[in-house]
Amino acid sequence: MACRQPVEVLLIRDDDEPLLFDVSSIPVLRYRMSDVPSSIGNIRAALADRIRERTLIKDLRVVAMREALSQFELNLITSNRHLPVLGWSGPSLPAAVAMALPRLLEKSVLRLAAPATQERPAVYTWTTFGRALVDSLPSDATGPA
Repeated sequence: MACRQPVEVLLIRDDDEPLLFDVSSIPVLRYRMSDVPSSIGNIRAALADRIRERTLIKDLRVVAMREALSQFELNLITSNRHLPVLGWSGPSLPAAVAMALPRLLEKSVLRLAAPATQERPAVYTWTTFGRALVDSLPSDATGPA
């Protein structure tokens, strides 16, 4: 639970006992065994609300990231959006890639899949968040959205 966002956790209890201090900040849904149909409906509604809220938070993070992209980052994303993995060969990275790549790694848009060796360049893949960001951009995106 410590690694989850608050919107991803919901405690369901059938009693009114006080919560322990380490979980007291987590939302709690109480249900009554004496009214099972109503309790089931309440649990379903609470879970659906949590899923909608989680999706909304993810969407807001994508929008905020999209607005914060530099032109170099946006160019790297849009020119490589169709690729499942990214890698650049040659003795050094192109200047635009060298500027954008560290920032996209920092922002968790890309992740290092395989470090460079003498035989091949480093390989990068889109993170789940990065793929959501890519998919949110118009197909003809060339400037900040």
